[in-house]
Amino acid sequence: MAAKEFAFVEVDINGRVTDKNHLHTIRKHIMKDIGKARRKPIFSTSQYIANSNVTTLRDIRVNKTQEEDDFIIPAPESGFLGSGRMNPFQRYPVPVDMEILFLIDHLYNWPDPHLRPFKDTWFPISISDPAFFYEVLSNISAHVFTLRNGLQNEDHCPQSIALHSRAMRSVRARLLDPVLGISDGVIGTVLAFASFSHRTNDWAEYDLHMAALYRIIEARGGVSCLSNNPVLRHLISGVDLAGTCFLERPRPLFPLPTASANESAIKNMPWPVPQTPYYYQSIWKHAFRANSPLLSIFHDITTLMMTLKSDLMWKESRPETVSIDQKTMGLLFGRLGELSVPVSDITEDSLLEECCRLATLLLLEKVSSQFNILDCRLHSTEHQHITKNVQKLHTILITNMHYKQWILFKPLLNWIASLAAISTSSEEIKHDFLDLVVYAGRLMGLNGWDEALITAANMLWVGGFFDERYHSITKCFSWENSQ
Repeated sequence: MAAKEFAFVEVDINGRVTDKNHLHTIRKHIMKDIGKARRKPIFSTSQYIANSNVTTLRDIRVNKTQEEDDFIIPAPESGFLGSGRMNPFQRYPVPVDMEILFLIDHLYNWPDPHLRPFKDTWFPISISDPAFFYEVLSNISAHVFTLRNGLQNEDHCPQSIALHSRAMRSVRARLLDPVLGISDGVIGTVLAFASFSHRTNDWAEYDLHMAALYRIIEARGGVSCLSNNPVLRHLISGVDLAGTCFLERPRPLFPLPTASANESAIKNMPWPVPQTPYYYQSIWKHAFRANSPLLSIFHDITTLMMTLKSDLMWKESRPETVSIDQKTMGLLFGRLGELSVPVSDITEDSLLEECCRLATLLLLEKVSSQFNILDCRLHSTEHQHITKNVQKLHTILITNMHYKQWILFKPLLNWIASLAAISTSSEEIKHDFLDLVVYAGRLMGLNGWDEALITAANMLWVGGFFDERYHSITKCFSWENSQ
């Protein structure tokens, strides 16, 4: 039998192979080993458990049959030639098995828009840290569990709990280390804990994690030390602003990023808190009345805007992905139009809902005009519709001075006034709404137009469509001199 030949390769100071011929040789060896592994018989989960003494996640599941356990995590799908959909050269921060590969495959191939924030933002920045990686996978596992168990609480998912526990142990093991305890990975993991507590409306856990995150970042030297990681920096502000708005906090916990630090990041603010699939769990339930029909509408609109912003992130490489269904937009316009409240009937209870409804109509009208999908009725009267809704908002908030009754949810007031300001051609009305932006901004401790824009962009906003108009109308309007 001939002796095996060894291939000697050269590496750089970081241990990476740079020679293309050497890389080609290494990939040939890897694919040969992968081919051999795929030709071996694959044992079922039950056979593996029977032949090992290792306690697995499924051992803790009670009142379930073995057949049900085998169905929990199937293997990722394969093609006709045995090739999978996963990149065999992708490096992960932890050893991966078929269960983890399935979750990654589910993330990238399941057509649920609620997975977009994980796919676009959270997962890509998590693959550099074990705890961060486990926490994101924990939430993907909870999504799989929800799909298979309907309305059952995803907190009952044993695999999700196990992955979350691994993330917790990994973070705790490093917190006492003066270097590892303040790393980007630890900060990202604790932020993920807070974001996903926000997503499930577990506010006690949210406050606990945000307080821990604040102490870790202070030990690091402040948020300015995260300037080399702009995605993480903007995720921190996004989660913080969402909590500030819907928990009725007076101002954000962390200072907002400035335009000079990363100007393009304002245009494409990442979606910080992944939305749940069910409207009754939506974050909007904290702003609207419990029986409000706007809850389901805003849940659908939030999903639409989340998908649109995700598509716009990939516009340069995949322009064909950016599209909006005309029928969907028509239905949303109809549902919002049916809930109109006359100005004379506005009360303290209906003030916020009616203003949010009008602002959302402005949002949808401007997005529709960008895609040229307005139907004939709206297309012929687009300007009149926008003018009518802006005028009604102006009457409610400015003329009738109802803005003084806006006690809570100041970021929503800033968002409404910003949308109205960019939607009107009247200089007088535009100035009134910009004054209202400054009024709301000062109550939140904001220091200028850029911070007000970042706050608005964290709501229902499309930076690629609105930011240019916002900058054009605010550049000649002084924040400091506004009354």
